[in-house]
Amino acid sequence: MDDIKLGKTISRFLGSENSEDQISLVNELAEVDYSKLVNYLRYSNLESLFYVTLRSIGIEITNFSVLIFYKMHEEYVLRSAVTMKRSFEIKNILNQFQKNGIDIILLKGAYVAEKLYLSHSLRPMCDIDILVREKDLNKTINIFRDLGYITYIDSADKADGFYEKHLPKFEAPNKMPVEVHFSISHKFNQSIMKDIWLRTIKERLYGLECSSFLIEDLFLYLSSHLADDNYGNKLIQLYDIHLLLQKCSINCQFVILKAEQLNIQKSVICTLLFLINNFKTKIPNKLTNWALTFNYTKEIDELIERCVFIHHVGLDTEDVKLIEFLQNKTLSQKAKKLVTIFNYKKNFVCYYKIKPGSFKAHFWFIYKIYDMIIKYMKPLLANTQDKNRVDTLSISKFNANEFLTDWFKK
Repeated sequence: MDDIKLGKTISRFLGSENSEDQISLVNELAEVDYSKLVNYLRYSNLESLFYVTLRSIGIEITNFSVLIFYKMHEEYVLRSAVTMKRSFEIKNILNQFQKNGIDIILLKGAYVAEKLYLSHSLRPMCDIDILVREKDLNKTINIFRDLGYITYIDSADKADGFYEKHLPKFEAPNKMPVEVHFSISHKFNQSIMKDIWLRTIKERLYGLECSSFLIEDLFLYLSSHLADDNYGNKLIQLYDIHLLLQKCSINCQFVILKAEQLNIQKSVICTLLFLINNFKTKIPNKLTNWALTFNYTKEIDELIERCVFIHHVGLDTEDVKLIEFLQNKTLSQKAKKLVTIFNYKKNFVCYYKIKPGSFKAHFWFIYKIYDMIIKYMKPLLANTQDKNRVDTLSISKFNANEFLTDWFKK
């Protein structure tokens, strides 16, 4: 079974509500080499979810290798322990912001794990994403410093021109990194973000009353975010949206209207059609009919499936086709040249979105490399006597255009 068929079979299994269909799909998966199946599930962050779903439908251990069950059970126990610590960290962050009178919204995994999943351990995440108003960024930096996190910039002003949606990750020993967003899309200006904030609701999360997106805004955000990242290895995130549509009532007319106003209808429709085709998600008729009016070719369907189901890091011509389709633009020859130089999918997609056509956007990768140097070297140099040397690592001192021009000439 190749990766695409394996991914599709797992998706259908997780999305199905019919136990007979699930058992049939399990029998197909039982024929797959156990190490390939476990590695695929682990890489997709689906191992715990798959294991719990298996147990919930009463699959006997004889249907699967004892070793597979042992490995998945072991991972589930480990995830449960990590989850308890992560939940404590999130609650502590929410509490500190409340004490300082600053509104924040939990994004992505931190929100859906609490709101949509039966257990937090079923929704792994690599960091904690939060959204704050742009005016609160400097206060936010100070709060995280007080919580013991390392912040790689001294103020939000120093990130201007480099970070279009969020600040550099805040990190601390033995804690999950935190990514602070001030926008949820490079396509959304301050006026759009202001409207989204005005539509927020209050609900109880992690034992505290918090601001949250209107459910329709959450759906639009999660869908457009997937397309922004070119759907690369985003199976768990697609399952998030599947759960959202299964568990929550949604105003279809509002979604259609906002998707068209924000010019993200292509991203939303591609996500909807993928869910219909692979998770067999039950979607309201109005949204389904709207999606089916879209010119969604078999080629696009195959490109998205390839990005989701095949675990690969590098970009190739197929990835470039999907980027051009989703971003409504043709990549320049300079941008395509970088595909062969920098073999890293997510950042390639991100840098080309930032400021289309600008020199800084074309070579955002180089800046990211410099950013990593700042991130890992500055803390090491912070205790030295050579303060000038530390200052030279400041982002504000970095002339990206000059650096990149010299690099390209070479």
